[in-house]
Amino acid sequence: MKVAILLFTSAAILLAIFGLVMIYSVSSVQGEALNNDGYHFVKNQGLFLVLAITVAILINLIPFDSFFSKGIIYFAGISILIGLIIVHIPGIGREVNGSNRWIDFLGFRLQTSEFIKLATIFLMAWWQGQPWRKNKSLLEGLIIPSAVLLVIDAGLMLQPDFGSTLMLSTICFLMMIVAGVKIKYFLCLIPFPIIAFVMKVIADPLRLKRVTPIFELNFADSVDQEILSDSLYQVISAISAFKHGGAWGQGIGQSVFKEHYIPEYHTDFILSMVGEELGILGTSLVAIGVLIILICGTYISIKENDFQFRLLAFGMTLQISLYSIVNTGVVSGLFPTKGLAMPFLSYGGSNLLSTFIAAGLVIYVARHVMENEYQEGTPAHDPNFWKM
Repeated sequence: MKVAILLFTSAAILLAIFGLVMIYSVSSVQGEALNNDGYHFVKNQGLFLVLAITVAILINLIPFDSFFSKGIIYFAGISILIGLIIVHIPGIGREVNGSNRWIDFLGFRLQTSEFIKLATIFLMAWWQGQPWRKNKSLLEGLIIPSAVLLVIDAGLMLQPDFGSTLMLSTICFLMMIVAGVKIKYFLCLIPFPIIAFVMKVIADPLRLKRVTPIFELNFADSVDQEILSDSLYQVISAISAFKHGGAWGQGIGQSVFKEHYIPEYHTDFILSMVGEELGILGTSLVAIGVLIILICGTYISIKENDFQFRLLAFGMTLQISLYSIVNTGVVSGLFPTKGLAMPFLSYGGSNLLSTFIAAGLVIYVARHVMENEYQEGTPAHDPNFWKM
């Protein structure tokens, strides 16, 4: 377990530091142009990195027997409601690109959905992980948690935040399956969200414009280049950046595509900048880091005997790894663009803070495993490990 914790923690911190380097490399020119400070973006990200690591450490100071207490459960539920409502309050919520997802707080702009997702995963772990919970029953296992999730999803869609809604639903449904909900219930339920998804895409010209060209790009025999260049400008530019980087990359700070070719290059599409400047080698190192987090987080979840903590570690590991996989798919042209950041790497305080909270919770569960091993007298446990 000690090795899993060290690998997980090292991968998270190294990815975040690597993200700082890449943010400075690709955003210094823009920082100078917009704020007369080439270090503007990296300083903001660095400040949030210190805050994020501090919060992750503070989480690990919470006593194990108090973690799923009523006070924390109520706090999580109330936080979700506040997060869904506050973005619509004039003077507090901020509309950006037609979406009400942000609030201004202490001079920074925060995206509330990042923390709503974590609180929802926490509540799902609490509900499904209770020893007396009848997860195989239709009511307790599926209907009640799905009803709560539906309300939260509806609140996210009002912002609107389609990407977060889809990802949160996927994570929660996977947690339900791990909790023991019968697969046949999901088989009956699956058609409804699929139909709702298709109808939502068809009814929204913007989403239809994002989805249709992706299918053409990946599956069509002949492709209308004019349509692709209009609808998938970011994706095509990102793919071109990967090609320009080749195996070894053009070198740190030598990106060509950051010069107005790729919008959001320091946020959602930062992986394409890694590919251009550091080549396949750089993107492979990022992939290895994410894989370490996925493997270690899953291992920690499996080793946990308390079902609530097990589901918590599983959900938070999914939160990090699934977002990394989907972001990679978007940048590579496999999925439609959804505005989903790359964990640890993308510029953005909300994403970085929420990612480290998720990572801190996985480490918290790992410490709980070690505590139980020590109490049971497992020889492999070193009681002085956390005193180093």
